[in-house]
Amino acid sequence: MATAQGSPSQVQSILILKETTWGTAVTPSKDVGLILDSTDSLNREVIPISGLGAVEVQQIVTGSVSAAGSITFQMQHLRIFQFLIGDETPVNSSSDWRHTFAIADIPESFSLETGENAASESKEIYEGCIGTAAEISIALGGVLTCRFDWAGQTTNSTNTATAPSLDNLPVFPQGLVDVKVNGTTAIMVQNASITITKTFVPLHGIKSNLMQAAFTTDLKFEFNATLGFTGVTLQELGLGGATPPATSDPTGIEFEINADNGVAFGSGQRNIQIVLENCQFSQTTKVATLGAITFLTLSGEGTLKTLIGVDDISDLN
Repeated sequence: MATAQGSPSQVQSILILKETTWGTAVTPSKDVGLILDSTDSLNREVIPISGLGAVEVQQIVTGSVSAAGSITFQMQHLRIFQFLIGDETPVNSSSDWRHTFAIADIPESFSLETGENAASESKEIYEGCIGTAAEISIALGGVLTCRFDWAGQTTNSTNTATAPSLDNLPVFPQGLVDVKVNGTTAIMVQNASITITKTFVPLHGIKSNLMQAAFTTDLKFEFNATLGFTGVTLQELGLGGATPPATSDPTGIEFEINADNGVAFGSGQRNIQIVLENCQFSQTTKVATLGAITFLTLSGEGTLKTLIGVDDISDLN
């Protein structure tokens, strides 16, 4: 006997593709990773109209429209980062492809499809999408994960969905992930993350409710980690020396998350590496608990030194 099942997770499809022109939809066909959850929304300005002689609102009209969403996925590659950071330069050895990303003032835009490939199909294609934030994170007992936020111009709806597309590239569990502080591998790491944020600036104008242009600015990189406290070296990195400098900045350090399968490039390497440089600590906190070790939580900001992915994808587009 058939039963009503709604729209279960196994029929959901999230796909992306680079646009040739911002706001002109293409047909998404590329995956982003193994998705844990996705949200998407259309936002519309609602304007109530009142007037003398009546207590009740007389009319309700609408104004500017925009779209936004977020995807959380287990990382297999860095395809979606070209829409937040900028284009990548691919280099190959045998079937391995190393993608090195460079910061662009205006990254490319993309179309995003969210669909339900079930008996009663539906899909929306969001167009003019731009990456606005991302967080790459690893936690004890987990795998390398990313939350990616985006904003877009508008969407269109149909009743013909695309089948889900899943890549067979490996994920990166905790045993394959290194966290380094100033070049030294940290031990007893409980969690670590690097957060990338940009300010999204939508541009609207009269004669249309749709966004007419958009850009992002103010690219920032923040880091956070909780790890085992190992003595004076870590302590003084946080302080900036034996004592915090009175009239100068502490020497900048590096912070790195490196996920690697341990295979040489050209022989099946799979890798995701992000390194921040010029880092300054905004806070260092030691926590000592009865019956446990002392942990140190570090947080701060830096600038991007390296963003690299190695996979078997010749063209991330």
